[in-house]
Amino acid sequence: MSVSAESDEDVTCVRPDGAIRYEQVKTVEEPTQLWSLASVCKKEKGQADRSILGRLYSTKPLPDGSSFVLVFNENVNDSLRVFKQAPQHRTATDMEQARTDISAKLDGVSPSDERDVAWCVDRTSVQVVERTAAALERELRDRLNRVVQSTTGDHLLPDELDDVLERLITQVEAEARADHATIVDGAEVTNRVQSAVSDCMRPFLTSPPAEGRLRSKLEAAGLTEPAIEQNVEMYLAFRSSLRNASIEDRERLRLVTEDVYLVCNAISQRRLAGLLAPGIDSYQATIDATLGLYASDYASSTTDRPTLIRALHDITSRCRNTYV
Repeated sequence: MSVSAESDEDVTCVRPDGAIRYEQVKTVEEPTQLWSLASVCKKEKGQADRSILGRLYSTKPLPDGSSFVLVFNENVNDSLRVFKQAPQHRTATDMEQARTDISAKLDGVSPSDERDVAWCVDRTSVQVVERTAAALERELRDRLNRVVQSTTGDHLLPDELDDVLERLITQVEAEARADHATIVDGAEVTNRVQSAVSDCMRPFLTSPPAEGRLRSKLEAAGLTEPAIEQNVEMYLAFRSSLRNASIEDRERLRLVTEDVYLVCNAISQRRLAGLLAPGIDSYQATIDATLGLYASDYASSTTDRPTLIRALHDITSRCRNTYV
């Protein structure tokens, strides 16, 4: 399915079979009344085609399979309740009344492709979603976290999710205000999520096969299997402590990670210059230099030796360090 945002409130979804779903999204913080037939058909500047339903039904191609959805963050009253029901559960009497009432209120509205308002009414539904901005943001974070996990393998921290969400929303908002609609299909959604995650990554964020990469690098360095297992356990302990850390501790661990990365970079330069043999010698030199931070003037000198080594394994798992 592809999705295009035509304005701040209009969304168009096109399925692979060519069927089109037009959505009009309306949100009101702390509304004082329920949505009604009168409110969605209310003329703007005296024009029926500028009402909520008028805009939804107008100036769009309407092939067979087209449908319309009103998405509200507040419930509807009895005049719109029929549209919350699945089409097969709507009574003929209720739909006949809806067609008559809406056609009268939208007199003068002319849908495309020789359709009429009654045809559009039969294909209209109402969805009521979260009712507050805070609740909607929580839902978006949960959904985004699932998408991020499925596309990158990462469970993001709350502040990381906020950064990714902000980038995605900003991009959609800019496109919605453009002169032309931007089509976004499933592949593009995946690409945007991956790009946003990459842009927002903290220095300590991992990617999906991180543990496997760490193992392969330690194997290439010549470590024994028991040593590899111990190092992997230390890496996993670092990830766990990071996920459960307070804001202050998370910042401290970020500084630790940056300090250790500088050490890794220095060792890598020595190895590339032929001053240090690859493999176990490079590994041991990195360990020694990392532990040397404990007594140095680095910001991470306030931490303990095991955390320094755990941070080293975390960096190594993220393709930012190698021993060969």
